[in-house]
Amino acid sequence: MLIVDDSLVARMLLKKCLGEGFVLYEAETGEEGLDLFRSINMDLVFLDLNMPGMGGFETLKAMIRFNPQAKIAVISADRQVSTIMSCVTAGACTVLKKPPREESIQKTIHALETGEDLLIEGIQNE
Repeated sequence: MLIVDDSLVARMLLKKCLGEGFVLYEAETGEEGLDLFRSINMDLVFLDLNMPGMGGFETLKAMIRFNPQAKIAVISADRQVSTIMSCVTAGACTVLKKPPREESIQKTIHALETGEDLLIEGIQNE
């Protein structure tokens, strides 16, 4: 799994929610995250939307262009329906509220493992 977030604290919290048993890679910029994504086969990417430089939306689109089947969970404090829908339309498999709850992270991983539909926080009932 890959965590792309410019905030060290956010990356640490996400790693704590994920727990043990995963090979985790971290990137603090969109560019660094995209480079890692292109070089290593990732099962899941947790991608912050608001980052300096190459932002999360641009990174998402580049990752999907590289691998249209990529599983990318966008994490954002921006809860505008238009922002959420833009992420889903661009290829995100889900959009989680920032900071993500451990339950949301676990549901995302479980859904990807079982093929269940993912809920988009803020669009559907949680």
